[in-house]
Formats: sequence, C-alpha cells, structure tokens
Amino acid sequence: PEWNALQAQLAQMGGHLVLPAGNAGPGAGTITVVPASDTTVLVSGYLPKTSANLLLGQRYAGDVWYPLSSCGPDPKGNRGPLVAAPAIAPLPSFKGDGSVAFSNMEGTSVSAAYAAGCVALLRQTQVGAGGGLMRPASFITASLAQGASKIPGVLPVEQGNGRLDIAGAFSILRSRTDYRSMLFVGTWDEVSSPDGIWVKGTFPGAFPVWVDNYAPVARTAHLASDVPWLKMRGDLLFMEPVSQRDTVAYGSDGLAPGFHCGEITADDPATTGIDTSFVVSVSVPHQFNPLGKAPFEIREDASPVSRQFIKLPETAESFVLTLAGSQPGQRYALYNPDGFLVRQGSLVGSVTLRVGLPKPGLWQVCVFNPDGKSLDAPVQAQASLDGFFGFELGSTLKSQYYMVGSPGTAATLRPSAPTCEAEWRHRSSFTQETGRSTQIMLPDMEETATALSIRFGTASGNVLRAYLMRFDKLSSRWIEVGRALTTNSGVGEIHLPDPIPGKYTVYIEAYGAGPHAYVEVDMNLIGAGTGTPLKGIPTSIGAGSSTLEIPLPTADSGPLNLVVIRPSDSKVIGVLERSHLNTEEVPVVQVSQGSDLKTVRAFWRADLEPADVLVTIGGVSYQLIDGRMTAPIPDGLPPSYRTKDGTRVLLVPPDKAS
Repeated sequence: PEWNALQAQLAQMGGHLVLPAGNAGPGAGTITVVPASDTTVLVSGYLPKTSANLLLGQRYAGDVWYPLSSCGPDPKGNRGPLVAAPAIAPLPSFKGDGSVAFSNMEGTSVSAAYAAGCVALLRQTQVGAGGGLMRPASFITASLAQGASKIPGVLPVEQGNGRLDIAGAFSILRSRTDYRSMLFVGTWDEVSSPDGIWVKGTFPGAFPVWVDNYAPVARTAHLASDVPWLKMRGDLLFMEPVSQRDTVAYGSDGLAPGFHCGEITADDPATTGIDTSFVVSVSVPHQFNPLGKAPFEIREDASPVSRQFIKLPETAESFVLTLAGSQPGQRYALYNPDGFLVRQGSLVGSVTLRVGLPKPGLWQVCVFNPDGKSLDAPVQAQASLDGFFGFELGSTLKSQYYMVGSPGTAATLRPSAPTCEAEWRHRSSFTQETGRSTQIMLPDMEETATALSIRFGTASGNVLRAYLMRFDKLSSRWIEVGRALTTNSGVGEIHLPDPIPGKYTVYIEAYGAGPHAYVEVDMNLIGAGTGTPLKGIPTSIGAGSSTLEIPLPTADSGPLNLVVIRPSDSKVIGVLERSHLNTEEVPVVQVSQGSDLKTVRAFWRADLEPADVLVTIGGVSYQLIDGRMTAPIPDGLPPSYRTKDGTRVLLVPPDKAS
C-alpha cells in the first residue's frame, strides 16, 4: 500500500518514476513490482548488437534480450515491463596519471538509467512557456510504449512493448493529440486486467475481451494476434464515440508443456502506431505420474531461454530435480511458484537439486545461455517426489479427493484438532541471508495441545538449523526446548510432545556458500482429542499410491487440517487440507450438447443469477461472461470450476470422470 501511495503521489505531482525490472531472470513471473500509476516506467534489459559486439567481444547478428533481466508477467498477470533498454554500458574510471580506463556495467539498472534519460528529454520537449508540461505526464509514458520498436524473437513479457526508441516516442508526441484513447480489457479467473492475463496450469479455451474507445470520435479497430494458437472471434470492430465493444479470444489445447506468450493488438489506421495491445501468457506444466515421477526433455530452442513448469502437490516431503546437459556454457535456474529464485548455477554434466517441503503450485526450471545465444542442445530432466506426497484432485458437494503416495510404509491420518477453531498451522516460503536467523512467534500454547511439529526445508547447497524456545515464567528467560538441522533430504523437524502451556518462538538460521538461502516452513499444533476418528475419514493410508476420498466437513466447526503421521516415531510427514463448501456459492453449470460449438452456462443456486466463473472441461478453461461462453468443446467431458476461495469443484468423482 505504501509503495502504491508513493506512485500515486508522484503521478499527482506530474512526475515519472523509472524502475529497473531487476536481475532475477530469466524466469517468467520474476518481476515483483506492479506499476500502480500510468507515470511509472518499468524497464527490462536487452543487449544492442553494436555495443555487445564491441564491449563483450560477441558476434551478434541482431539485438538480443538480456537473459538475466527479470521477466513478466507481473503478479497480476500483466506483461510487466513497459519497454526494454540497453543493459550494458562502458563505465569510465580515471587513473592517477590522468588516463581513463573502461569497464563494463551490466544489468537492468543500466537499462533504467537509459530510460530515465529518455523520459527527461521527452519531458523537456513538452515544457510550456510557464515552465509546466503542456500535456499530462501519462501521455509521455504512452508515447514510450507506442513508439517502441519490437526486437524480433523476443517475447512481450521480456521486452514489454519493445526496445526504447526516443525518436519513435517523440514522433508519437508530435503527431497525436489524444492519450491512449483506445484500451484493451480482458478477464480471466474472474479478474479483469488492461494489459494481460496469465493462464496457469490449464489451456486457455476462451475468454472475453473489451475494447474501449475514449475518443469523442468514431474509431475502427483492426484486431490481430502474433501467434497461431491465439485467435479472435472477429478481426474488425467499428466503435462509436466514447463506447465499448466486446469480443472473444480463443486459445488452444494443443500447446506443449512450457511457457507460451502471445500479443493481441488493436490498431486504428487513422492514427500513428499501434493503439493498444494485450498480452496472453500461458504456463503448461509437466505432470507427475502416480509414482511421483515426471521425466521430460528441455528441447533445443531458437530463444536463448527455455522455460518449463512442474506442478507440485499440495503436500510433499521432498522434491528432486536432475538435469543433464551437453552444451558448454549452459546455465539453469529454479524458481518457486511465487517467482523466488531458489537455485541457479552452471549446467556442467549432470546436476541434482533437492528442495525440502516444496511450496505447492507451478515450479519453474529455466535453461539458458547467459550470452544471449540460442540453445543448441537438449537437456534431459527427471523430477521426482521423495517421501509422502498428496495431490488435491478436487471436491464434489460431498467429498474431497486426493491422490496420495506413501512409499515404503503405511501412514496414519487424523485431524490436527477437534474443531477448526482449535487448529493452528503456519506455512511460509521466503529467502534469508546466510549466517543470519529469522524469528517466528507461535501462538500461546494451551493445555489442550498434545504435540507441536516444526518442519522446515531448504534447497541443495544450504543447511538450516532451527531452535524452539519457551518463555520460562520462573526465571523470566527464554529457554531452549528443541533444536534440529536439515538432513540430506533437505528437511528438518522439531517434534515436541505434550508441550508445557505458555509462550513459544522459533529461530531459523541459514548456512551455505551463497549470500541467501531458500526457506520453507510448515508448523502444526496438534490438539487433544485428535485420536478420535471422524465419521467417514480413513485412519490410515496404505503403502504405495492410491486415491483417497475424504468427506467434507458437515458443520462450520469441523476440522479442516488432516495430519499424516509416521507410525514409527509419531512425526508429521504431510498435511491434507479439507475444503469447506458453501452450497450457495457453488453455481450450477450446464453444457449444451449436439455440436462441436457448445455453450457453457452457469448460474447461482440461491437467486439463479448468472455466474461469471472459470469452467474447465477436459483440461481446457473457459471464462464465462454474463454467465455463458460459446466455444468449440469436445463431447462427453464433465466440467469443473473453482470457487472464490480456490476450491476446485467437480461434478463427478475423479474415478468416474476418467
């Protein structure tokens, strides 16, 4: 909120804020800043052919994207950077004898400096006789985007609207009297955005798009897509003055696993430059089989970066990734679902990475050439899950389903507390400076607690040490009641049975060769009475893989967290979260039959009003608008959808759906 307020205040003053995208690339979604003002300029980096060949000794045939630059989409699914600017510059240093030596400065901080200089020059051209700007500062921002020139072969989330072109921006300022009078808005997963959407873990079937004409004159919008898998319902819109027209964008279910990015443009031939554009990003993950294995190949690519995604389960003890490359100079980078850089390094021969207690969601592995050249050799990848794991498959109105794997031995399943009010779980992921510690305060322990489980995990190359402290009232001091280190599995645990009531805190220290360590934490308080079985919930999980059916809570007070216990030492090895469905928030979904072109309809049970939900059919998702969407849909596949809290609702159980 403070950051957004700063941007808004600067915009109100008529100023510009120019920011570097960061150097956490090349992973998609590594940009952490969401511009909250149309005078904020976020800049990624590229290597100009002439400068790179001269300063780096390369032989580039054209400009290339700087592969260490952070990359969009941003956290809201927008494209991320506004423009790209040179990420390299000679840095002079003066010697005592008066001579000058030069060294190279790299990174998106260089890019931001170039962009800030261009913004200053463009602002100078707009200064009036009174000293103020003759046009809004936001017009200058728009001219940067509309005047930018595309770098061939570089994605919109990498370069934004293109390479910085001050001459093109100045041409826009001279020739246009309007400011961004045409604007795209698209909706996905019930969230609307003016700059892009990010489809994760599914294929984009269809979604609504609006084009707004803010001009007081009629406009014509020619719609086009730069990729074959993204098409529009129509390619021409006639728009009245100050009006809005809607259309539909259609995706494809034929996309291979990886990262895909396309751009839709709307252009009025009567104006200079592209009037507006909209970016669609898609992450198609590799899936684990029931044994917890996912082999795949990172193929040769014309781009310097190949991005692949792996869908990790809701609970897992350890995630292992092995990469085997054959081309000298290749590097890898592994990111968690939030875009945190977990591990990176040179891909020499075979590299094995392990992450303890991995966060659920789409993990991303990138293989790239740091010199910006294309990948010329494939990389073999093998992902696997060690220990217990559980994939949430979805819920009907009565039961929730998990695909679980318990290699080697059976496990015990029981609620973490008798009621949801008595439950406590802390789950977090963060990076921490090595050689330092992080403190996490726990809630006051009551007499009803029968055990406290502190689990923590990290990535290969780092070690964590955790200390559990209790405040002793008699001595008024914090005393240590438990400590543990991460093992070779990347996981450590402090298990405290029958904790004394009072105050507790945890300190987690990180060690390793690098400046930062990746940390996963999962803490659970186990309450009294949890040994009493709940009706319909199995008390044990057999060895091997199986599908688990768990009844949904029948009352608001029913426990939601089920802990998986290893019988040999009573320690927690997993947590299965139960959904709580409010039937009034579960819409009725209907799919017409009889032709390839079908209409999906949804309405709320309570008042029969249209429900604008995201419906998935056969792995392809459709965003409904006004409670409906018409698109090519195969026959005989049952739909599913997610509620506002993220619960996936199935119309039939997984075994019947398959």
